[in-house]
Amino acid sequence: MKIGRSVSSAIAAHSALPNVHHTPPVLTKEFFVTLWSGYMTATASATGDFNTWRFDGGKYAHLDFKVPHDFTALTHCKIIGIKTTNGTIDWTVNTDFAAIGEASTTHSDSDTGIGLAMTDTEIEEIDISAAFANLAADDYVGVKFLCDAISAGFYEVIGLVFKYS
Repeated sequence: MKIGRSVSSAIAAHSALPNVHHTPPVLTKEFFVTLWSGYMTATASATGDFNTWRFDGGKYAHLDFKVPHDFTALTHCKIIGIKTTNGTIDWTVNTDFAAIGEASTTHSDSDTGIGLAMTDTEIEEIDISAAFANLAADDYVGVKFLCDAISAGFYEVIGLVFKYS
């Protein structure tokens, strides 16, 4: 009998709860692309224990990746690096992206930053998201990152982080 009353009480208490619907959270995903030797003018280097590529004025590098099949929207795409001295950097990024069966330059875009302040020895990011208008799942992407000018020292690039939902 006690069990019966407990079950009845539980059912009654549950019935009194408001009808609540929960929306599942949108998951964000990300991946990281490192710079490897290839067509670039930056020099292989190391900052602490980080494998980096050293950029100063006029240095550039190319990197490539494929947009994942489950991509719906870009959260951000950023170049990650370490500045060797306090100062500023001017940069340009050019992108080409397309899917299988499309011309490699179906989508071409660019973005530029001038006077971006950076701090000595800190891991810093350069947001290049604006260079990816009309990006779609399964696109193949080519990126050219160029350090147009730097006020002092170097920008030691670690790689690129791509975050999406």
